Amino acid sequence: MVDPHPISAFVERWHPETSSFHMSFGEMTITLDDVACLLYLPIRGDFYTPLSVTLEEAAALAAELLGVSYEFALHETAKAYMLMLVGHTILTDKSYTRVDAKWLPMFRVLSTCDRFSWVSAALVCLYDNLNDAYVFTTKGLSGYATLLQCWIHEYFPNLGKRAESGVDCDDPDASFPRAMW
Repeated sequence: MVDPHPISAFVERWHPETSSFHMSFGEMTITLDDVACLLYLPIRGDFYTPLSVTLEEAAALAAELLGVSYEFALHETAKAYMLMLVGHTILTDKSYTRVDAKWLPMFRVLSTCDRFSWVSAALVCLYDNLNDAYVFTTKGLSGYATLLQCWIHEYFPNLGKRAESGVDCDDPDASFPRAMW
């Protein structure tokens, strides 16, 4: 469960011009390394730039991805699940009920999903959602708020009840969890 109080406090300090939080002691931002450590995902990989997809193309891609033959049912179910998982966590939008069609081409061939830099996609999506939330007419932050909350607890351990801070994510003997859920 995401705690709205620290999230709101940090959204208020977000500045889209610099993609950083303006704090009393200076500026801070969420880096690719932060996201990689918190999500345990590699930074390396191709950066996926979503294509504009028309409704007709989206319908054709969905039909292609979902298929109808029994032989591919398990494989197609895995594609649909991966699309739902990614679309509702890492790359979510304000609707929380749909996955944008621009992500469909990523899952055309499931075995190539590991070539993309999911960390970059998660960070870009979080920055976009923070930029949207910064506008005072917006009622709240959409997107992967859990990632922001984990980052807050990682760098501001006094905001939560963590036993220790500053654990190196590359240290195999480091204690986990790194962030408070």
